[in-house]
Amino acid sequence: MIILSSLLMREAARTRVLSHRWRKLWKHFTGSLDFDASDTLRLIAHLEVDRVTEARRYRDWVDQVVVSHEGSSFKGLRIAFVLGKSNVAALNKWLYLAIVKRVQRLELDLSSADGGVGCTDSSFTFPSWLLHLNFLDFTSFDRLTSLCLKSISITEDDLAYFLSKCSLLEQLTVENAAYL
Repeated sequence: MIILSSLLMREAARTRVLSHRWRKLWKHFTGSLDFDASDTLRLIAHLEVDRVTEARRYRDWVDQVVVSHEGSSFKGLRIAFVLGKSNVAALNKWLYLAIVKRVQRLELDLSSADGGVGCTDSSFTFPSWLLHLNFLDFTSFDRLTSLCLKSISITEDDLAYFLSKCSLLEQLTVENAAYL
């Protein structure tokens, strides 16, 4: 497990071909789950691939990895793709899992490859209800040290929650946020 935790997510997943014993070991990966699709975003920006089709592929990729993760925690979660309201349920599920897995670094970047607002079918609004979930031994995002929200709608009250309840929060980045 120490070896896997020092690898990038894609590298850890590739270790499953090493042997029968390693096949499912990567599912206990404790590093950062980084779903970077910047190459695909550049192709979308140049109209070389269809955004809706690629968004579906991206959603399926993230779902496959996140849902199959069997470890008790992971250090970070980075979602970086143009996702709109057709993917709200998936985004909410990933955020819920980030809480349950007690993520330390969370980045939601729904902007396009050129840094602009990417959601053409309405922007994603951060789900306030996730902030008020209380578990037996912790509150939502209690281990959060870094939060980056790009092209996400969020209210002042929700930002106030992060600032007041996340005592370990060291870095907060908010870009292209509606309602602020």
